[in-house]
Amino acid sequence: MSRIVVLVLCAVLASLPARGEAQNLAGGGTPARNEPSLAELYAEAVDAAVAQVAPALVQARAIGDFRALGREAAGTMTGVLLDRRWVITSSFGLQRRPDVLIVTLPGGATRSASLVSIDHSRQTALLRLAEEAPHAPPPLEPRTDPQPGETAIGVGAAYEASSPNLSVGIVSAASRRLGRAVQTDAAVSPANYGGLLIDLRGRVLGLLIPTGEVDGQTGGAEWYDSGIGFAAPLEAVLARIPRMQSGEDIYRGRAGLALTAGHEFLEPPTIRTLLPGGPADAAGLQKGDVITSVGGVPVANQKQFRIAMGPRDDGDEVELVARRGDDENTLVVKLVAPSELPQPKKKPAEALLEGLKEHLPQAD
Repeated sequence: MSRIVVLVLCAVLASLPARGEAQNLAGGGTPARNEPSLAELYAEAVDAAVAQVAPALVQARAIGDFRALGREAAGTMTGVLLDRRWVITSSFGLQRRPDVLIVTLPGGATRSASLVSIDHSRQTALLRLAEEAPHAPPPLEPRTDPQPGETAIGVGAAYEASSPNLSVGIVSAASRRLGRAVQTDAAVSPANYGGLLIDLRGRVLGLLIPTGEVDGQTGGAEWYDSGIGFAAPLEAVLARIPRMQSGEDIYRGRAGLALTAGHEFLEPPTIRTLLPGGPADAAGLQKGDVITSVGGVPVANQKQFRIAMGPRDDGDEVELVARRGDDENTLVVKLVAPSELPQPKKKPAEALLEGLKEHLPQAD
């Protein structure tokens, strides 16, 4: 079909009345009211999705040493009521363990709360209400298959517990931060950290978390001002709640090994060095081993290896397959927190320098 014919058909179609108008005009009536526009239908869908999760959103206020701003400082954040006793939120502002936490529930009731645990890998925190909430929240439906390009809605309650604030964008990527986060261009900032990232059906894509270092004063402004935000997948967050309820903090698991230098998408995961006495060394891995599988998932380059290891926590046991010459060895490595890794022995020059620093006059 030629371009001229297409243009003529488009002009004819544009000149025709809407279906409802044609029916009414044929019957001698007045034109029918236009049906809702696509934008109006989209807005209604967004409102309906937010309404599904709004009853689970709470406002949490931290009072005390908040982000090192002083003992009288206070900060407001969003949280998600898991049941009548427990609240999950972002760890932003909570790393220094504030003195007091006050939670405002959707109906306006308030409860004091205590910080029980922090997941330092996913930047989430678990709070325990001193007194049960009057009503149980609606169950949340996690999404495990976010699709890049689909609508993503960031919902928070930092401004007002009874009226959620929201921002609309898309899912930019399904597996970011070494497999620990969903990426979105919806506005994600301290105003909705601890809130939810949901789809158009109200299903939860993840818990909104800081985009930068949680100890930073800006909370990742250099990222979210550029349209980059992250959410920890809800299924992964919920799976760690029992451990957090015991009061145990969670850290990203470390194996105590380093890979050879090179382009991470081109170089295979070849071990350059091992920390003596570390998990990988204790499991039997050696310098020069090429890792070909992590937890049953094949890895061909260093990036794939880091993504496969990224979501794993301290205490996890992971099965690694390593090629050594013509042989393949299957080894189990028990990961540890960074603070539990053996400290490498200092070289004589480093030890001498530290000794000199200790004896230098210190400024008041």
